[in-house]
Parts: sequence; structure tokens; C-alpha cells
Amino acid sequence: MTVKVCGLRTPEEVACALEAGADLVGFVHHPPSPRHLDWDALAEVLRVSGAASRAVLVTVDASRETLAARSLELGVAAVQLCGSEDPAAFSAFPVRVLRRLAVAPGAAEEARAWSATAEVFVLDHPSGAGGTGLAVDLDEARALCAQLPCLVAGGLTPESVGAVLRATGARGADASSGLEAAPGVKDARRVRAFVTAARAALGEVQA
Repeated sequence: MTVKVCGLRTPEEVACALEAGADLVGFVHHPPSPRHLDWDALAEVLRVSGAASRAVLVTVDASRETLAARSLELGVAAVQLCGSEDPAAFSAFPVRVLRRLAVAPGAAEEARAWSATAEVFVLDHPSGAGGTGLAVDLDEARALCAQLPCLVAGGLTPESVGAVLRATGARGADASSGLEAAPGVKDARRVRAFVTAARAALGEVQA
């Protein structure tokens, strides 16, 4: 059972997510995103929060060499690859690899290509690389969760996460935009409510 709060930008947001009970905290390095942190800002947030061992570095089409060097330098637990990366290029990567998987036709084939490289798949809406706020197709997500180790994402909120987890049987949940007061700004009450609701639903699914 894994609960991930993604798109965090300040030490205070990180502390809120961890105090609420999140297992993983995600940081976006992708300039088009309102949640983007440059390398210096990310290093400072990790230094102040002390959260590197629970941190996931979320990127889109960054080079393997850059990501490997930055991951080791920052001490993050994992990277989450959300673009058109080549799975062969990320074999034997120095930290855990999570792979974003668009819930759409062809997902099972993509998952097979990544099966030797990715430890976990993050199911998201196919319209973008992440953070779109759009929900996944529950029937297609359920079929993927039956075959793969998956976290479900895609517009999750404190109000919706329980039903989505129960419907899909996913091993965990990942949310970002649905926990915000404004793009790139987390709402502490929504973060706490999301983690609580996700944990309750995961307990039911695993029972």
C-alpha cells in the first residue's frame, strides 16, 4: 500500500504530506509544469525537509545521464519517467524507476516493454504527461491493476480517491492537482484528507 503526494514545492508542503502519512513525496522537474522546481530549488527543499529518502523525482524526457547524476547527488529514492523514454536506456538505473502509464489502448504493450525496468506503474490520463486533473477510465485501469503493480493517479481528490481505489484494486494512489488551492500550491487540509481517505480505502482493498 503506497500513498504518494506529488508536485510539492516547499519544505512546509513536504512536512504536511509526511505528517499526514504519505509514503512518498513527488517533486516535478519539468519547466512547463506549474509545479516545476529547478535543480537548485529542489536540492534546497530536500535539504531543509530531510525527505530525500522518500522523494520521487518526476521528469519528462530528461537524459539518462542527467537523471542518474542528479538522482545520486540529491539522494532521492526513485525517479518517475513520464515521457517517451526508452526502457532499455534506463535498465540498471541507480535508483528505483516508476513509469507513468497512460490508461489507453496500447498500455499493456508499453507495460511489457518496461516490465524489466520499472518497479511500479503510475496510471494516469492519456491527455498529458501528468497533472492534468483528468480521471482515468476505471475499467481499463482495473484490467491493468490486475496484471501490474500500479498506483492510480489522474485527478484524484480526497472525495474521489476511495471510490477509485475500490474500483480499480490499485496498490496505491498518487495525487497532485486535486490537492491544490491554486496551480502549484498545495492545500494542507486537502493533503491530509487525501492521505486519510486513501489509507482507509487501501485497507479495505487489501483486507
